Amino acid sequence: MGQIDQAIERHKEAIELAKTRNLKELEGEQHCLIAMAYLELQDLSNAKTSCEQAITVFNNANLESDLKKAQELFMTINSAMT
Repeated sequence: MGQIDQAIERHKEAIELAKTRNLKELEGEQHCLIAMAYLELQDLSNAKTSCEQAITVFNNANLESDLKKAQELFMTINSAMT
């Protein structure tokens, strides 16, 4: 569990770096990785929030293939919530 928590922190740092460099694809990917980490921890609320952030980034940047992958992850998270 400690390793996943550390990974989440590193991904959050990567998001900030991606934002400063305007790397939208990397920013969205990091949100997805955080969502997957939270999913692994069964923290579904945070997983959903992180995935929604990824969807927003990809949608605003017109990154269609990444958007579709994030939407699939979102469906997986929603399925786990039921």
